[in-house]
Amino acid sequence: LSNPIDMCDTLEKSFRGDLALQSAPPALLVRMENVYDEGNAYYHVDVKAKWSRVACDLACGHGSTVRYQVAALVIYRRDERHYVAFIHSDNTWYLANDMVYRTSTPPTEYPYILVLVKDELAVVRMLAHTDDKSQR
Repeated sequence: LSNPIDMCDTLEKSFRGDLALQSAPPALLVRMENVYDEGNAYYHVDVKAKWSRVACDLACGHGSTVRYQVAALVIYRRDERHYVAFIHSDNTWYLANDMVYRTSTPPTEYPYILVLVKDELAVVRMLAHTDDKSQR
């Protein structure tokens, strides 16, 4: 098994040159390629993800960078044929798998979709809104 991939490093390397952001929107939805094809056969990316940090500095415009926080990510669990989400807020990870659970460690599965936000408060507001609905 290979070493885990540092996901912020991967994002920072991906958003460079021609792929740099042209503007800095308040939120980004990033699809990570998690399937590749080789010789008419499809394979799932089978590598672990490492979240050593959740603040990523993405290239924007002419040599500047913009800091985005990982707010959430979606993972496809092939063995369960099920999508789950992880939400990151106030230095805590939450697993949304039909119900929301607090988890002590960041996810290690390779993500399918990432939600990045410039303002950490947006995630706190989103979670507070979700809590309000669940208590009705």
